[in-house]
This record gives sequence, structure tokens and C-alpha cells, in this order.
Amino acid sequence: MTLIVRLLSSRWGKLNDVVMLIVGVQHMFKFPKGSIVKHKSGEIKGEVVNVFEQGDAPTGYYVKWDDGNHSYHLEQELSWANIDRPRMHYTQQSIK
Repeated sequence: MTLIVRLLSSRWGKLNDVVMLIVGVQHMFKFPKGSIVKHKSGEIKGEVVNVFEQGDAPTGYYVKWDDGNHSYHLEQELSWANIDRPRMHYTQQSIK
């Protein structure tokens, strides 16, 4: 994003301020959509189907669990399902 803002700023001067207001600063959350997670209270695994961020409020996640249930959880209630590395669930078919 910084590179884009600098390019636009160098071409159009004060546009930098406008671009920063429109684009804003994107916050990174721990579990992106499609992440495979588990609830800290047990071993059930699930897929993050939606991420909720609103200002200074804690990030929340809507999870579809392996047993078919769905529920909403705060970030501190979840962990990665695989301790070796994050896993993602990809719904698109491979082009191979």
C-alpha cells in the first residue's frame, strides 16, 4: 500500500491524504477466512467462515465445526488446529 500511495502522491501531490483516508490501515487478524482452527476447550476442529472486525473491539470469528455446528468466538478462544503450521481450507479446484 505504501508504494501505491507514494506513486499517486508523486503524480498528484496532495492526493496522498485522500488515498490514506479511503484505503485506511488494514488490521491483520490471526485467523484469516478458511483457516483450520480448534477451540481451546477441546479438540474439535473447524473452519473460519467469517471474520468480524470493528474498530477497537476484539476480533471475532464465525466457525463451522467438524460436527456441523456453527458458532461465534473471540480470537483468544481459538488456536491453530495444527501446531506445525497454519492450515487453510481451499474450496477452489486445482487447475492441474
